[in-house]
Amino acid sequence: MIGRIAIDLREVPDFLLFSQWKAFDSTVNYNVCPHDHVPAIYNDGPHGTRWERFRWGYQPHDVHGGAIPVNVAAERVGVDEFYRGALAERRCAVPIVGWHEWELVPGGTQPYFFTRSDGHLLLLAGVHVQNTFGQLTLAIITEPPRSRLERPSGRVPLLIAEDSLDAWLDPELVERRDIRKAISRVDLSQVTNWKVSKEILMARAGDESLIERVE
Repeated sequence: MIGRIAIDLREVPDFLLFSQWKAFDSTVNYNVCPHDHVPAIYNDGPHGTRWERFRWGYQPHDVHGGAIPVNVAAERVGVDEFYRGALAERRCAVPIVGWHEWELVPGGTQPYFFTRSDGHLLLLAGVHVQNTFGQLTLAIITEPPRSRLERPSGRVPLLIAEDSLDAWLDPELVERRDIRKAISRVDLSQVTNWKVSKEILMARAGDESLIERVE
């Protein structure tokens, strides 16, 4: 399960240089928490694919009260009434350096950081919706791991391969089976992880030191 995400958009590959990119090109936060704002990419129809600021936490405008989910199981997103129409019509992608997970250990919790071994950005698959206040909100899609990570993990984010981003954001793809056929995932053998300081459990700061390896 994703606990925090790390974002650093000071350098991005050319295939991510969509409209409104310049509004986010200095974004650096290695400690993005649930319900924080995150830059993400989506297709808004008339203006095509573009960057926009989303709130991390899926909150439909006609739902009041209750928990605000930050992650959604891939098995649910296409069938649960709460996410009605999201998979077909409101897909998005969140480019990240990596994500944090926690492991319960004797005496407390040990955080880990997950990232690509080659240093490239990861693309988290998400779905979005507008809330009562007109804000765009999103949830990150998770799934059971399809291959073994270096350490066990109950669920992992759906990681879109770079050459599948256009298909994932294509508004013409609306059927679940067609979407599944059109996209490929980053193989988890390309993802590595390591222990990081427990400071991230308490800190609101978001500098790069929070992902330094500890023993």
